Amino acid sequence: MYRALKEFGKIPKTLFILKYCDDLQFRQAIEKKLNKIEGSNKFSKAVSFGHSQEFIQSEKEDQEIAEACRRLIKNVAVCWNYLYLSQELATEKSEERRAELIEAIRNGSGYHLEAFQPARGVRLLG
Repeated sequence: MYRALKEFGKIPKTLFILKYCDDLQFRQAIEKKLNKIEGSNKFSKAVSFGHSQEFIQSEKEDQEIAEACRRLIKNVAVCWNYLYLSQELATEKSEERRAELIEAIRNGSGYHLEAFQPARGVRLLG
């Protein structure tokens, strides 16, 4: 019975692999999500500093405070980037540049802003 259930459990995995191999749109959607997750992890790492992102606090409460502070910094950076991109979008005349800005906003501007350095000399986070 155990072996039969174990083999039965392989069916969804096999179906997923077959769909992944056969369906280009499905593969692209998965790659897009994975890239977004990678970008999010890269952004989190950029926000963290010292001690290889490890908690140096020994008490759980102190660790929770440290994590809340990190999350707050990330949210502030993402908000600032969205506000900045919205302002740039409102004043941009070039349709090509507007399309780039819209794509950056759609893709999560908090992590993909290296290409969008402002002319005023302010460096964006990301």
